[in-house]
Amino acid sequence: MLPLSVIIPTHNRADLLDKTLHSLTYQSKTDFPIILVDHGSTDDTEAVYRKYKDKLRVSYYKIPREGYAPAVARDFGVKKIETPLLVFLDCGTVVPTRYIEAHMAFHHRYTNYVGIGLRHGYRDLGTGSQYILESAESYGDLAPLLGQKGRDQAEAEIPLHDVRTGIDLENACMPWYFGWTTNLSLPKEAYLSAGGFNLELKGWGYEDIDLCYKLYKQGLKFAFVQDGWSIELPQSRLPYKERLENGRDNMFHCYQRQRSLALESLLLAVGLLRKAIAAYRALPTTSEETFSAVAGEIRTHFQYFQQAEDLFRYLTKVGQERVACPPIPDRVRSQLTQPTLFIGGTGREAEDYDYLTLIDENYSSTPSVWSCCGILIPLPDQSLGTVIVSDIWKRLDWTPSYAFALPGVSLLEFLISEIQRAAKKAVFLDSLPASPDCPGVSVETLESLCKKYGLPFEIVSLSQPVGAKSSVS
Repeated sequence: MLPLSVIIPTHNRADLLDKTLHSLTYQSKTDFPIILVDHGSTDDTEAVYRKYKDKLRVSYYKIPREGYAPAVARDFGVKKIETPLLVFLDCGTVVPTRYIEAHMAFHHRYTNYVGIGLRHGYRDLGTGSQYILESAESYGDLAPLLGQKGRDQAEAEIPLHDVRTGIDLENACMPWYFGWTTNLSLPKEAYLSAGGFNLELKGWGYEDIDLCYKLYKQGLKFAFVQDGWSIELPQSRLPYKERLENGRDNMFHCYQRQRSLALESLLLAVGLLRKAIAAYRALPTTSEETFSAVAGEIRTHFQYFQQAEDLFRYLTKVGQERVACPPIPDRVRSQLTQPTLFIGGTGREAEDYDYLTLIDENYSSTPSVWSCCGILIPLPDQSLGTVIVSDIWKRLDWTPSYAFALPGVSLLEFLISEIQRAAKKAVFLDSLPASPDCPGVSVETLESLCKKYGLPFEIVSLSQPVGAKSSVS
């Protein structure tokens, strides 16, 4: 089997690092290098390294810390390994005896895969957090168990838990979302080919999902590694709200760079859920007690992820059904304020506008032509003169349904709020008649929403386009 290196980033967690390295001394496969990257620690981290340097093949590197950027230490570790396979393992996690063997065997069998190791132990309950172990010190009783028994036996004695358990990665349209570098293995060559981590991201969250999305776009598949699991020991964490906000900021940064339909769908799901929660909180019948209960329930589930997959499938279908618009009348074209964005085009319009969206995940975005739909506009406030929207606006009546009686917002309303933020005015094209099978949004609804958001707009009626449906490959 191909050799594998373990990359462990750490910062001021000497006691937890001790337990992570201790668990690695139990491995059934013993000849594996460990790259320990100390990201500016000021505690006894180096002393812990010295404790294990004769027990494990561990190399120690200390790099300066300039703010909180988790990807920096991991990327540094990748550049130090000499093996074809690598596994990212977080400091503060402990692993069973067949951990290394399991990840090596996985990649021996599956040559174009990312191996996801489940991370058991942490539950976010909305109002607090809970670990399967009451304290890191209780690992002393757990160590022999991990060293002698497999997952099935361990689970009978400790309540293993990971929110990803049971997810069908094979049929998920966004399997990359579940690749978290707390416990993740992959070929080094794939990491380098995908461009590695986005080192511009700061703070907690999303750098690993962005990496896995790029790996997915490179053609890699994802699967869970049996016996490649870990347990996260109790440790300090940033407040939930801070993690949530920082992760969303990083997610939007990646979307601004890649402008893809998949990332847009993920962000839209988050944005729609936030609007629904805000609307629910504003209801006169909502008390702080009921709001806290609903917010807590939402945090314990992937409430927005299922919506993201549904959104992605729906928008993909909208993109496949779009048609080329006939020419816009000269009267209208002469009144377009630069710069312009055309939402829902087919490629024929690319030379006529500054930006164009294709609603096609298979297209690799350029600075001016994007694969996304454009409901979420990846541009600064008031940076556009005019946004032109093709007939797809009629199909944006899709509204998510939520548990807990949360009021949903349609895609069209979200789009109009985004245009109002990013542009001075909008032009909606009306060239396709409504069909009995798909009546879509009415002109009256469109007008009402534009007026609600104070968006200057014009609806331009065009003749029926000639020819078959267009697509961009």
